[in-house]
Amino acid sequence: MIAANVQAALFLEKKKIPALFRAHEPPPAEKYEDLQQFLREFKLRMPPVEDVTPGDYADILRLYGRFAESHALLDKAGAYYRADGKDDMGWETRRGDLARAEGDYAGAEQYLRASIAEVRRMMGPNSSLEVSLMWSMAYLHAQQGHIEQATKEAEQLTAENSGRRTVGAAKIAIMRGDIARIRGDYAGSERILREVVAAPSYATRNNRYENIRLHESLAMTLALEGKMAEAESLAREAIAATDQSFKGEATTMSAELSYELARMRAGDADGAAEATDLARRAARELGEMFGMDNPRTRDAQALLAKLQAKPAPATGGPVSVH
Repeated sequence: MIAANVQAALFLEKKKIPALFRAHEPPPAEKYEDLQQFLREFKLRMPPVEDVTPGDYADILRLYGRFAESHALLDKAGAYYRADGKDDMGWETRRGDLARAEGDYAGAEQYLRASIAEVRRMMGPNSSLEVSLMWSMAYLHAQQGHIEQATKEAEQLTAENSGRRTVGAAKIAIMRGDIARIRGDYAGSERILREVVAAPSYATRNNRYENIRLHESLAMTLALEGKMAEAESLAREAIAATDQSFKGEATTMSAELSYELARMRAGDADGAAEATDLARRAARELGEMFGMDNPRTRDAQALLAKLQAKPAPATGGPVSVH
């Protein structure tokens, strides 16, 4: 239902059809405590009020399958209606996530900037939530191939916020590891990510999504270093956790993980069949979510075609994963 609402809102916005948008301000502390008390009845937890983000609400509904209680949960959050969704922090962040998942990095940057501007309006400059969003921007720039810019932003954020408590510290650490890997610092990426594994935070202990992201990022780094056995093991664990969380439903994360593991297995004489099955799954799921003309779908289709056309190699060996 939530996914359908998002798609309906995107359609209305694209067609410039007037509509009411449900907008959310940050929760008052007393109402947030009511929400925490409600969640404890179902053995669910949220971060402290000063650390909560729109994604935390989404994770509760998405990862734990508490669909019967979702309406009661949403009723605990204050909301109002207005004529558009522009500058609503949660809405802009959600649109940015969708654009990033589809490979529309320019659109994702536009929405992320709007979300940052709204956070500044609500919380003032340099809030911990703004810092978290600025890390997302640096990671987005790395994904776009703007390595020098992303590196400079990451270094500045690290220097300005050393020792500071920020929203989503584990998420930021994972993005730091991602940025290091994208710029070719594989050893640095592995060090950052293993530090997160060695000292689990609230998020990595209680948020399955962050745990899966951590496994995915570390697996990709280890594959680039040629540590294929551990990389493949982590990728399989992440796929299993994703399938369990979403009850086998196709998600961007399951498709991404299937694609990456297919690339890892493609160079192994014993892994050709598994690689083909994984590539087929990735192509199918990406096609269902983003359409057959999406660049990410085409990449998965190209890998599948290559695997189907090329006989399995006579000897094993890892492939270079980029």
